[in-house]
Amino acid sequence: MTSNLPFAELGITSNFTFLKGASHPEEIAVRATMLGLAGLSICDENTLAGSVRGHIAAKEAGIQYRVGCRLVFADSTPDLLIWPKDRAAYGRLCRLLSTGRLRAPQSNNETRKNCHLILADCLEWAEGSIIAVVPEVHSIEVLTETINALSCLSEPIRLLLSMPYGTSDKRRLFELIKLSRQTKAKLMASNLPLYHGKEQRPLQDTITAIREHVPLSN
Repeated sequence: MTSNLPFAELGITSNFTFLKGASHPEEIAVRATMLGLAGLSICDENTLAGSVRGHIAAKEAGIQYRVGCRLVFADSTPDLLIWPKDRAAYGRLCRLLSTGRLRAPQSNNETRKNCHLILADCLEWAEGSIIAVVPEVHSIEVLTETINALSCLSEPIRLLLSMPYGTSDKRRLFELIKLSRQTKAKLMASNLPLYHGKEQRPLQDTITAIREHVPLSN
């Protein structure tokens, strides 16, 4: 079914996030076009690799694309989705990722652990980018501290809303909406998709089991 709403999915994870995303950027771009989305952004963890291919695929599919990345931190900072607004901001984002990679131990093969970032790095290199805080399991206190710390940047901070389909979704959404009003962080929605279609679900289940070191239930 094609959506009539002008919705852009800006929090997609591709298979360039090792053992997490289950679809190629090309598959994601084609699916987004079929769904009638206004645009998309592939935000892989601490890398722009998926975003580069996603940009090419989106251009071929005729859909708008925003270059982005999901920053995963070595400290207690919540994940951040970041989208540079221009070439200068893109260069600063590349410098941010390079800073994290140079600091991380080189023996670990897991991509996100090969990039050791702390919030101070983001404050130094994220000027000119749009940033959204990904709440997930973090407390309201931690989210408030993070939003307040990022408020020194020129772009208004966003607070991501998604539906994890748990038992306390409504309560959590109420808390985040209240936090948005208190901190003046703009709300934005994302499904945080990990694959492009239901046919990828078995693969997604398999790589999740491998990542979490648990057996795959039949």
